Amino acid sequence: MRIALISLATPEHIGGSSASESKRFLGRTIASHQLQIALDMGCERVLCLGGPNNSILPDLQKQAETAGVAIDTITSPRELCDRVTVKDEIFAIAGDLLPDRRLISDLPDIPLVTALPDDFAVPLGYERIDAERAWAGVLLAPGSIAAQLALFPNDIDLMSTLLRLTLQSGAPLVDIDPESLERGDWQLAPGETELTEREARWFADRKPAAELRAPGIAIAEKGGHRLARDIMGTRYEAAPLAASVVMIATGLLATVMNWPLIALALAGLAFIAARMATAIERLSMDGEMGGGRAKHLYMLELAIDVLLGFALFKTGEPEFAWLRIFVPVMLLGMLHLARSMVSAPWQALAKDRATLCFGLGALQVFGLAFVAAAVTAAMILILSLVQRERELMAN
Repeated sequence: MRIALISLATPEHIGGSSASESKRFLGRTIASHQLQIALDMGCERVLCLGGPNNSILPDLQKQAETAGVAIDTITSPRELCDRVTVKDEIFAIAGDLLPDRRLISDLPDIPLVTALPDDFAVPLGYERIDAERAWAGVLLAPGSIAAQLALFPNDIDLMSTLLRLTLQSGAPLVDIDPESLERGDWQLAPGETELTEREARWFADRKPAAELRAPGIAIAEKGGHRLARDIMGTRYEAAPLAASVVMIATGLLATVMNWPLIALALAGLAFIAARMATAIERLSMDGEMGGGRAKHLYMLELAIDVLLGFALFKTGEPEFAWLRIFVPVMLLGMLHLARSMVSAPWQALAKDRATLCFGLGALQVFGLAFVAAAVTAAMILILSLVQRERELMAN
């Protein structure tokens, strides 16, 4: 089993203060980022070096429990020795260290000690290893060295001692690119200004590309990217998701009240809010070393399609009951098929419900939304057939 050791204090030689709750990167504490790195490295248990009364510990416990990982606190070498067996591995991260997750994922999966050139690292507070190198703050040690900790007094610097024992066990030094220090991708005890600058670079590197063929998605992506800076990692992170749910519910009520124009407008706004929530979720999961799209956001977009279908049903003439059902079903079905059947440049537009809803809403002012929906479905069918014929001719 791989066990993570996270220190809830900065190294003693650069202050030794408790981990700060006010210093945050992407809305989360440095210790929270360290815990996520440990989870990504396959750690099945987390030990926090520090007192159980640390103010950031409850958030770490909640994060670990969500991931299904046990977490505990230790205060002495003896406690670490009692919790680690010979068959285990110890993945340790120095207190207040914030490394880039991509640099950690590139490390070999063997016992090792990360290192930096001493002339770069020592003035920044990194612990010196020898005349040429300093410890970069991350190591992977065999569990067999934990037994040796029982020979030391309780007042030792546990991280520093663990470093020396790991080196004595024969673990190789793995160099971290010193340019990562200059870029701010590997920071020890960063200040508020350094974290703010790094966060700005992080968001700039993930700025969404403009998709001119799908203006609704482009607006939502840019809006979500901007909003994420202010609410990511806070209790307001789910606000766009909640807003989308409220607008869908209100839109369904408007449909029952026979107000299809309002329902179409709310469907478009709900789609933008849902896409903003998707953008925030994607950014948040990237910061947590994860990826992928949350299932509840996918279900939310399906609910928007249901709202759109009901709103179109209300725009049809009552005497053509079967047609009022056929056209919305045909349109939504063709839109979903178009994601793979039409040419790539048009696939983004096929996903853009905001542009569709606002366009149909504008036409509904003149009573033309139902006709426009039928024409749109027919055009998608024609484009899909043309694309299919091109593929057959190419083969």
